[in-house]
Amino acid sequence: MILGSLSGAGSITLVNPAGISFGASATVDVGAITATTLDILNSRFMADELVFDGYNDRFATASVINDGTITWRTRAWRRWLCLAWQTTA
Repeated sequence: MILGSLSGAGSITLVNPAGISFGASATVDVGAITATTLDILNSRFMADELVFDGYNDRFATASVINDGTITWRTRAWRRWLCLAWQTTA
């Protein structure tokens, strides 16, 4: 769960097969963001090959939940890669 602030001019990638939650106090202000419940091989991530293909039945109900404020500067680069997305913000 993200409860604080993430900021920067670059891009961030959050990977957690069990789910990602931005709490009500979360503030994200970045150049670009990817938040996913799918997995990625470390070698692909380090080579900047953002290929997410690690679906796992154990986490079939995982989701990305946003109750906070998320801002990104690069219009084309916002990705939510998950089976379920929820937002109340």
